[in-house]
Amino acid sequence: MPSLVSNTVTDEIKLTKYIVFDSLKNSPKEWADTAIKLTSVAREPDSTSLIKEGYDVNSMVKNLEQLYLKFYRENN
Repeated sequence: MPSLVSNTVTDEIKLTKYIVFDSLKNSPKEWADTAIKLTSVAREPDSTSLIKEGYDVNSMVKNLEQLYLKFYRENN
């Protein structure tokens, strides 16, 4: 889902290309114009874009498994 957030929010929340930052110094009209533009953005389902960024249970399980195996090998 496209989201318009203040540029004072950490950029760590930008999990997908649908997060747009704007300055609090901009006028309400500028914020409204940006928000209106976001409504016309063609987008993928949220889960699809998050999976592309590596945020899904299956890839997280594989990463954790590899981490545990590496730790095991280094300590045995």
